[in-house]
Amino acid sequence: MHKMAKKKKTSHFDSAFVKMDGIKVYKSNIDDASNKPNGKTEVEMKLGQKIGYNLEEKKCKVELALALSLLQADKTTIASASFEASFHFQVSNMDDLLDSSPESIEIDPSLPAHLVGMSYSTFRGIVFERLAGTQFRNFVLPVINPYEVLKEK
Repeated sequence: MHKMAKKKKTSHFDSAFVKMDGIKVYKSNIDDASNKPNGKTEVEMKLGQKIGYNLEEKKCKVELALALSLLQADKTTIASASFEASFHFQVSNMDDLLDSSPESIEIDPSLPAHLVGMSYSTFRGIVFERLAGTQFRNFVLPVINPYEVLKEK
């Protein structure tokens, strides 16, 4: 006997309906003291995200926070950097991405994933540019799976 696969809902997300209204970098700290690396180093990265919605105005805001530490082999921190930024979006077909019932409103999961992906891609460029000329100059933020980032708290 075969089990019927649960039919997936079709997403109505379409990036053609998304407009980035603005970017605000409100924290950019780099502590690149005179500590020079002694041997092999590695970068430890922590990324946080928060998403807010104004459904009536069809707006979304993604906030990203990043902390970087440049570590020597003995795990001593020799440099650090932190950045926080917000990315503002207008989603003209927001109503198509909502599933409303009297008890709740569900947002199509592809909307936050795509907004985090767009925000993070932009953030990568901002951070790369700001790290030029520091001990992090050769570090490029890795490509991420936005669905996985959304699962992390």
